[in-house]
Amino acid sequence: MLYLARDTSFDDIYQSAQDNRRLVRPDLEAIQQSWEGLKKTVAAAGEHADKAHDVLRDGHCHEAVMWFTHHLTEDVKKALTDGEVGIGLTIPLLSLARHDCRKDPTVPKSVCKAYEDRVTCASCHSDSPK
Repeated sequence: MLYLARDTSFDDIYQSAQDNRRLVRPDLEAIQQSWEGLKKTVAAAGEHADKAHDVLRDGHCHEAVMWFTHHLTEDVKKALTDGEVGIGLTIPLLSLARHDCRKDPTVPKSVCKAYEDRVTCASCHSDSPK
């Protein structure tokens, strides 16, 4: 829904500036294929699937918040979230903990990379280490 409601002119700016807010895959089908591949990787993680799932989930939450914050106009945000006027969409909270999956061999590399690609907002919006 967030992808479909986005203002494409915002991504045009982010793409031209190589800004971290740009959509890495601006095509919805490619995004969905990526998500399906990551879900399969998590399912195949065996005894570590729960941990891989948590890393992937938290990455998706960061992605949803980034899309909401940086790809929607204020009017669309209000229309999506205002329970009285809009549809009452709930935006996820972000995890208070940062996964250090690069040093964790139990998290599949593709899941870790997807997570790292999605938590770039912490680079600009906090004092947390990169």
